[in-house]
Amino acid sequence: SAVRLVQSSVGAGLHGFRHVRSAQVPTFRLTLEELVHEATGCRLVHLARQDANNAFAIQLRTTPTDSTGAPHILEHSVLCGSAKYPVRDPFFKMLTRSQATFMNAMTAPDFTIYPCSTQNPTDFYNLFSVYLDAVFHPLLSRMDFLQEGWRLEPVNLQEPQSPITIKGVVYNEMKGVFSDPDQLFANAVRQNLLPAGPYRHNFGGFPGAIPELSHEQLLQFHRRHYHPSNATVFTYGSLPLAEHLRFLDSECLAGFGRIDCSATAVPLEPRWSKPRAGRVDGPLNPFLPPDRQVTLAESFLFGDVCQVRDNFHLHFVSSLLCEGDTSPFYSGLLESGLGTAFAPVHGFSSDCRNTAFHIGLKGLADESVAAARQRVDDILAETVRSGFRQVNVDSLLHQVELGLRDEGANFGLEKILALAGPANHGADLAELLAAEDLLEDLRRTLAEQPRYLQSLVDRHWRSNPHRLSLSLHPTARYADRLLAAEKTAATARAANADLAAVRREAQELLAAQTARADPGPLPRLALGDLPRQAPRWSTEWAVPDRLLLCPQPTNGLVYFRAKLRLSDLSTNQTRLLPLLSLLLPKLGTARTPYGQLAEAIDLVSGGFACTPYATARPDEAASSCESGLVFSACCLAPNLPRVLQLWQEICAQPDWAARDRLANLLRMEAADLVSRLTGQGHAFAAGRAAARLSESSRVADLLTGLDSLRAIKLAAAAEPAGFDALAEDLADLCRTAFRRENFCISLTGEQPETGAKEVEAFLAGFDVADAAAHAAAARPPQPRFDLGGGATGTASGGLFEHFEVGSMGVNFCAQAFPCPAVTHPRFPALMLAAAHLSSRYLHREIREIGGAYGSGARATPGAFYFMSYRDPRSLATLDSFAASAEWLAGRVDSLTDSDLEEAKLAVFKTLDMPVPPKKRGLEFFLTGVTDDMRQQLRDRLFDLDTSEVRQAAAETLGQQQKTHKVIIGCRNLELDFKQWTSSPID
Repeated sequence: SAVRLVQSSVGAGLHGFRHVRSAQVPTFRLTLEELVHEATGCRLVHLARQDANNAFAIQLRTTPTDSTGAPHILEHSVLCGSAKYPVRDPFFKMLTRSQATFMNAMTAPDFTIYPCSTQNPTDFYNLFSVYLDAVFHPLLSRMDFLQEGWRLEPVNLQEPQSPITIKGVVYNEMKGVFSDPDQLFANAVRQNLLPAGPYRHNFGGFPGAIPELSHEQLLQFHRRHYHPSNATVFTYGSLPLAEHLRFLDSECLAGFGRIDCSATAVPLEPRWSKPRAGRVDGPLNPFLPPDRQVTLAESFLFGDVCQVRDNFHLHFVSSLLCEGDTSPFYSGLLESGLGTAFAPVHGFSSDCRNTAFHIGLKGLADESVAAARQRVDDILAETVRSGFRQVNVDSLLHQVELGLRDEGANFGLEKILALAGPANHGADLAELLAAEDLLEDLRRTLAEQPRYLQSLVDRHWRSNPHRLSLSLHPTARYADRLLAAEKTAATARAANADLAAVRREAQELLAAQTARADPGPLPRLALGDLPRQAPRWSTEWAVPDRLLLCPQPTNGLVYFRAKLRLSDLSTNQTRLLPLLSLLLPKLGTARTPYGQLAEAIDLVSGGFACTPYATARPDEAASSCESGLVFSACCLAPNLPRVLQLWQEICAQPDWAARDRLANLLRMEAADLVSRLTGQGHAFAAGRAAARLSESSRVADLLTGLDSLRAIKLAAAAEPAGFDALAEDLADLCRTAFRRENFCISLTGEQPETGAKEVEAFLAGFDVADAAAHAAAARPPQPRFDLGGGATGTASGGLFEHFEVGSMGVNFCAQAFPCPAVTHPRFPALMLAAAHLSSRYLHREIREIGGAYGSGARATPGAFYFMSYRDPRSLATLDSFAASAEWLAGRVDSLTDSDLEEAKLAVFKTLDMPVPPKKRGLEFFLTGVTDDMRQQLRDRLFDLDTSEVRQAAAETLGQQQKTHKVIIGCRNLELDFKQWTSSPID
């Protein structure tokens, strides 16, 4: 398994590159090739592997010098047009002109990276050309800066004399980031732990500082940082390296020389001689009790991210300290009762030049902060004295080994992004890829030095003077102060600005945004480049509707999934399912306490998961629904019998008497809800908007939507008597749910049929003893614990809802309409309408003009919905949703044949995403969508014309009496409360 240096396979044709070294990595079945471009110093890293999903990434060291967000705004702006492709927004246009399986741009604390992948070789070089030109030859016009960064603009563009405000895509994105107390705190920890160098600045941009950045400063930042001498280019996959070298040299690098980029290097942080402490203010967390709002983190700075072996060992120790239910910080700190969940930054971090470790709590009372700090010290001292339990060490070694075998859908980009941070500082990439060698080295070290792990804890944690204790103390007026500061800043800037010029630029920008965009020279695949046939996965019912076998090459792993079908539950019992899914794998059983159960699970598997699901049946009316829970685990094939035994015990004997454990798990989950809401608010808004339109959407909102967040909050806030009532309701639900006939199981692996006997033994444990017991279980008792209301009916008319989150400075808006099932003839046309409206209308109106970070439309079985993400507007965005439908129906040029082909490319890109072996056949298992159904959908998509798409959109989006609108976000005084209901999110 050892990584070893080998002779390069590149050959003589290096096209201006000098070969540095080659190394084989047997664990991942790839070869690493490292080269340097002689004229520019550009570094090339190629990962050769037999994988048709080829990838590339362009990385630049973008060391921030202030908190204006220059790296972040530049990341956005370079994608707005380039010398070779001087069209507006080529990045977003390529989303509908390619078959990219991943296409994005990302800003990190000290680098920016532009990653992309595709399964089509022509598409690969099309995208490579667009990205290279965008990075090294962008237009960076002032209009692009105003749109993506920040600008002064009248609140209402139709009324030029209306008050002046600050707008901009990045500006609004970062307002959303800093309205999340968890993200705010994570930024504060980084800035305070690393105060001497560039990390003291906010690389994404602090909203109050972003307006300090000028267009000229952005151009200067590009000149200093976006040069091949400051770049690393990654490539991955089965395409030949020689062609990559030729393409890079001829298409991009040949026009550059070499410049001195030493000023962008990031130094190691000077070490402190003694620990430091601090506190920061922030917004309230609406899902935490008012008297338990404090967050505390204890942070320890380590060494250079380039020290691969040391960091592998420190990462291992970090995981031992805080991962798993029996780890020292879980049992000693998290379960102390002082807080409700781990701090948002916890565990090992390697996103800066120095690595670090963080541990702490959120949900603390002010008076508990000192006790939490002392508890951290006590746990570290005890760990140095007594060490780690051997079973925990063995479990973690097993988890690392399983992780080396498990492959995701985009393996190449996963590896590139894992290498990018250390590569930015010159780490040895062959050593980083040698994970199996590092694991074996650690095993040997542990065998030779029994107290090795304790010595690491003593040296890097307990005796480390570079330690920060930082606490976040939210206040009720924080959000109001931010809003007031924003208005004051806008007023002050307006007072010092040439308002005539501001209004003139606003109109110029609007004119540019609303002009029909000509894609010009941008490359595009043709529909003829796409396969007509959808892939077909090998699946077989070993027992009809009971056991599905999916033979796949899975590196010796078996993937177990079990659907527990519970579509006939009462509404209150359905509301219990998110709580049951959270508790079951972690609660413990009547026979095995939760700590021992967690150890047993980790010794034989990659972990157990339980998630709610709701899906519209594909071959029936969209009003039909299948819902319940999905249990899953992956393991080495010999461990499957033990995995099934553990799952059977968990389902049949949950320990509902463990009230303290139940309460702690619910409070931990509630503490993280605000981050889920601020990060995925558009999905929650869309789900809520759809909840009254179909049965599947209604149940989905109960199980995974806004209703589920409220249920978790209510349960977490219960008094002791409430937990007793909740436990009894959950026990009743288990008696109703866990019956043999409710299960449907899937096994995916190299020889899944060998597990059939174990599956039968698993199911036998749920046989009902007699008919009387069966009848009793089928009668749901009256609920003892009230989980509150929700979207209880289906399409009953236009009901508009606003949910206020006091800390949010932005909104998430959604509107939904009824939509047919996936096999309905109209459904493929609605998929194309959604893709077309997203790219040709909503992106322009809501993102470019409105300043939201994102927007889109989507057709799903049960609901067609519009949504916006981190949006400064609300009602104006809903008006844009309505206007998009009118635009499509009312203008002949709103959907041309060329537009339709791009919409088809966009839809096929989603349908043709690579599916890793572990997930092949999973769509059929979970949704019932067969290979034949997928092929029929594909055929229909190929054949649809513009008139059919227009007609389907008109029929669906014309159902105004059945639509539902939702806004999640800040306080809104524009709402007509004769139409809208408004309530706090909590």
